Amino acid sequence: MADYERTLTKQRIPVNVVGGQGFFTLKEVQDVLSLLNYANCPGSTYDLNRIAKNFKLGIGEKLQLQVYENQRLFCITHQNILDLLLALKGGAAKRATGWIELQRIVLKVPTNNVHATLTFLDSALGICKILEAQDIKDPKKFNLRTESFDTLLVQAQQTTKDIQGFLDDIMLLANNEDEHDNAVTVSTIHGFKGLESKYVFIPDLNEGILPHAMAVSEDDKQQEFNAYFVAKTRAKRGLFLTRSLTKPDPRTRGGQLSTQRSSFINKELKQLMKLGVVQTSEKGNS
Repeated sequence: MADYERTLTKQRIPVNVVGGQGFFTLKEVQDVLSLLNYANCPGSTYDLNRIAKNFKLGIGEKLQLQVYENQRLFCITHQNILDLLLALKGGAAKRATGWIELQRIVLKVPTNNVHATLTFLDSALGICKILEAQDIKDPKKFNLRTESFDTLLVQAQQTTKDIQGFLDDIMLLANNEDEHDNAVTVSTIHGFKGLESKYVFIPDLNEGILPHAMAVSEDDKQQEFNAYFVAKTRAKRGLFLTRSLTKPDPRTRGGQLSTQRSSFINKELKQLMKLGVVQTSEKGNS
């Protein structure tokens, strides 16, 4: 849902999020944004603590106090921190191994390009591997977490701002997730059960999205179709079914991947053609 939140917000259209957390409050999104903010602001101890916990770098509060003692955090640099860490002796030096590794990585970050920064951090720290390890017993959650990271990559592709400007825009989007009157409702299908609207738009009717790529068995496919049926019957006046011909490739700046039309649309078209309601000259996957 994040792409729709972002696009509507850019047009100054208020958005209500239904059926789940707003994208920017998701744990994995907050973790990555903390990493991004720390790369940009080395004095941010809040972000450092979050990184240390979720990326398991072994950076305890005692070690931070030892390093940051008598330091002015608002003007400290990553090189200053690395020098202080390398000067540690004994047990403190051993405990600082993960932090030293982090500092050497962030010193190489291309901070003028957000997409390049995120892909570099993923390569250096293995962000997706860490997300996988957090949910190793639940592959579905892992897929959702990595999809969240891919969504951030796509958003990073679309900005011309530096890290601080990108994070400022994210803050604006996050604030827009509070409930508003006369707003566009962006919802999951399950979240909209029992609700109705004058007009309903069902986007991304592409194979792999609806039905989801993990819906392999016939039972899973039927559940996906049932969810789709629920969604389309929420409209009181107008129903709009849309799909995209391509989608952004999160791993390359400006790259595009081709998509395949959802089998659900194909079923709808066949039924409408039998009834003589619609004619189409479409061929194949167009």
